[in-house]
Amino acid sequence: FGGEYYLASSGPPMDRPQAPPSKTEADPGIGERTPLLEKARTSKVSPLRSLWNFCTSLNAILPVALFFLGVLALRYFEAWPMLTCIYVMAQIVTTIGYGDFTVTSPAAKIFLSVYVCVTLIVLAYYINAYMSKVVLWHRDTLRSHLRSVEIWADNSVSDQEQAAKKYGRINEVAAISMLFSAVLFGGAAFFRYYEHCSCSYGLQSVPDCNDSDFETCVASGGFVKDWVDSIYMAIITLSTIGFGDFQPRTYWGRVFGVTWMIFGVATTGMFLSTMTNYFYEREHRSRFATADEVLSHLDPSVFAKIDRDGNGSLSRGEFLAFILVKYGVVDKELMDEVNTMYDRLDVTARESVDLAQVASARNIAPESSSRSDQV
Repeated sequence: FGGEYYLASSGPPMDRPQAPPSKTEADPGIGERTPLLEKARTSKVSPLRSLWNFCTSLNAILPVALFFLGVLALRYFEAWPMLTCIYVMAQIVTTIGYGDFTVTSPAAKIFLSVYVCVTLIVLAYYINAYMSKVVLWHRDTLRSHLRSVEIWADNSVSDQEQAAKKYGRINEVAAISMLFSAVLFGGAAFFRYYEHCSCSYGLQSVPDCNDSDFETCVASGGFVKDWVDSIYMAIITLSTIGFGDFQPRTYWGRVFGVTWMIFGVATTGMFLSTMTNYFYEREHRSRFATADEVLSHLDPSVFAKIDRDGNGSLSRGEFLAFILVKYGVVDKELMDEVNTMYDRLDVTARESVDLAQVASARNIAPESSSRSDQV
């Protein structure tokens, strides 16, 4: 920066004739942008950098303080190991609640009752905001790779913009599905292989259990997780149901579980939201396509139903009512009620209503209605 600024601001060599400086050369702030300003204008902050800026701002102080307030309170009231306190707090903020550790002291119960009611909403909001940024960064990275593949495979697509326009919605669903699958099956694989059979430790350790090998661990009463158990545990955990019949048992299983639960719950929430929106939009597109098909094939029977007054032509109101019903903006029953209301006003059957007819239906004189409008 210093070198560029010096070269941009220093004058030309004195031994060379120079033309009078232009307004732009005399004042780089006017007219053409300097390289520094142009770089600042065109540069974009990466999602990862944005996440880092967000985490290092003052917004990160409150959720971290609230989280460790809960950790220290559990440590003080229940005298649990630090990892156990962090592990239980991760269950609280994600609302998983395995139930493998429960508070027993009255002071801890009072604290958690107040803590959950007062701080959990704030804490859950910030953690969800942080994790959503992480999930979005991973999702957008996957979508970028998918667009690159589509550019290579589809001759009609030549750049990222065209790929995003053509495959954008599908890529979004595919990217979040791949990320959710990675979190789900990655967690299941970890617990399947690392905790295939465990004697646990600490407060939940199995007496006289030996996990030196799988057969000995099973014979001595260890906790077993096969593939079905691990996938079942992953789904129940990430959906925040948390029955508690399967949970992390080992020290490193709980270390992994803290991050996996928080990140996994955020990923699952985004996955469910994306899929719900996708099927909702797909249903509406299907409904619109059906309505377009009906509109392009107006046969005499359909035309006769739309033409309520039977004069052989469609008024703007009749066509509008038909379109609103066909595209699902209003249902047919509501439109029938509106038409019935209009028929009560149109006592002369002229398909037009004046102020006197409205006033007559309301038992109000037209003059008083006019005065009220002026007021």
